[in-house]
Amino acid sequence: KDEDYRINTIPEGARVPVSSIRSSETSVKMWKHGSGYRTTYEFTRRASIDLLVPFANRTARKLEISKVKAATAVLLNGDGVNPAASVVTQSSFESGAEPGKINYKALLKWLVSRAKDGTPVDIVVGNWDAYIQWIMLFAVPTTANNRTDAENLARAGVALSTKLPVLNFDVGFALSSSMPEGKLLGYSVGDTLEELVEANSMIAESEVSITNQTVTYVRTENTGYKLAFPDTRQVFDFNA
Repeated sequence: KDEDYRINTIPEGARVPVSSIRSSETSVKMWKHGSGYRTTYEFTRRASIDLLVPFANRTARKLEISKVKAATAVLLNGDGVNPAASVVTQSSFESGAEPGKINYKALLKWLVSRAKDGTPVDIVVGNWDAYIQWIMLFAVPTTANNRTDAENLARAGVALSTKLPVLNFDVGFALSSSMPEGKLLGYSVGDTLEELVEANSMIAESEVSITNQTVTYVRTENTGYKLAFPDTRQVFDFNA
């Protein structure tokens, strides 16, 4: 409960408040992520190992993208123990905000409200369109010669960052193509999501097929995600 997580002043000789952490019978859903590629025996024999590096890098990137998709689903919908993330609307913070466009003032009010509730946001997750709007919050053309404020500051030698300073911490942006349109998900990295990798599940091996004269390289990993607390994440709907 909320009161269990509060840190209170402890009088001398008084009992120290202790929170219990219990295991659950509910299992964590695991996903198998990965891909591979197949070459002919002649290609493998004749080509240098350097030619395979770009394909190995692409396989590793596909694996990470798949893991981000699974993590985003857990952050939004819960993990079977903790419920789905709560949702707030942009108009509830700024009544005149244009639907579908991130309002700077409403965004700040939302971030401050999360900090006031004791669950400050240090990462905001959004899709590609939300990412473009996030960047534009810091670079809107305002000068007569059509240069942005960001460009003017850069010409003056000021270092710019896409992190949004709120209170005494920075809020960064994490890109997830599986985030719904018109929504941002804010959470705190340190106490929200835990990645669980199944022991001995990582496969990075090759298989030779004599019949087909091919060599197949595969890389997979079984990974699941669980939530530590139910209240450290929230969806900011800027469509409403």
